[in-house]
Amino acid sequence: MSTQLHSFINNVLQMPHYANDARGSGVKHDSHEDALTQELVKVGYVEIVQDSTGINRNGKPKKIKRFPKLKRNTLTTAIESDNQQHEITKLVVGMNPGEFIRQPCGSQSFPDFLVRDFSGTFVLIEAKSGRGAVPAWNDSYPKPNAIYVFSSGSYNQTTVFLGGDVLDPETEQSLREARQEMQDVVLKRKKAADSTPDRFNRGFGLSYGRPKFEQGGGKHKTDYFAHSDRKNCEQNVLKFALEQ
Repeated sequence: MSTQLHSFINNVLQMPHYANDARGSGVKHDSHEDALTQELVKVGYVEIVQDSTGINRNGKPKKIKRFPKLKRNTLTTAIESDNQQHEITKLVVGMNPGEFIRQPCGSQSFPDFLVRDFSGTFVLIEAKSGRGAVPAWNDSYPKPNAIYVFSSGSYNQTTVFLGGDVLDPETEQSLREARQEMQDVVLKRKKAADSTPDRFNRGFGLSYGRPKFEQGGGKHKTDYFAHSDRKNCEQNVLKFALEQ
């Protein structure tokens, strides 16, 4: 049982809106992630800073443990593994219970927080923030056992949900297959483009293809704050927190 993680979720549910890259609600934070970092620290978690400066945000020296930035594909493989906890442990050997890494794979990669709960279990937390009531998914979709914290400007509220409560396994599998098919097509086209003579010697080629996932079908499906299943999703996260 993790009372700290449960307390964190309860506190998060009381948060007003924080934008991804702005200050909000009269409290000085550089971003939504800064606000969540403060809430994690408030309940007892310790941040591991992935740099070599040994300096905290106030400019004072602090004792830190260092882990290099993880490779996105490596962490994704571990997350999607049937033995997720063991595979993540191998990537961050020496990470202690009660510690967390912010943006373990960089600012544009999932998850925003890799938390090792006081029980020893690894928990994945993703921060989502927007003006409206539906998150932007871009090139990713909800991961089954990850906690999503969504902050809405239009509601000035925060809600939470597990990826597995908003995306069923069948749809996830379909999306995963579609993404793989797209990547295969892009690779084939890239090889063809690379073999084409470069008459002007400018080096143009195809870099990559980026899928975009989104939700549609009306407010009754896409509004995370007015959705009929909102309270159930929030309770499931609180229950999940206590089970870690």
